[in-house]
Amino acid sequence: MVSNMIVDLALPERNLLIELDGASHEDRERDARRDGKLRGFGFNVLRFTNEDIFERTDLVLSEILFMPRNVRAKDRYLVAMRTAARNRLA
Repeated sequence: MVSNMIVDLALPERNLLIELDGASHEDRERDARRDGKLRGFGFNVLRFTNEDIFERTDLVLSEILFMPRNVRAKDRYLVAMRTAARNRLA
């Protein structure tokens, strides 16, 4: 739990929170506001769909393992990882 928000998985030693988005996460605007609040506490936030977890487990684990601890480096890293993943799947 961070502040009054329950998170799916917290790795505080890595400043990382992981959210697993199932059917209850259809409101992307709400999720984005929530992620902003969590980032305000100094955490990186990764979101994965159930489909990601079950069908692209290797890519999910790669994102988690190689996520930079620096919040500012996160966006560049995620763009590079997801681009590489799309290229591999194409």
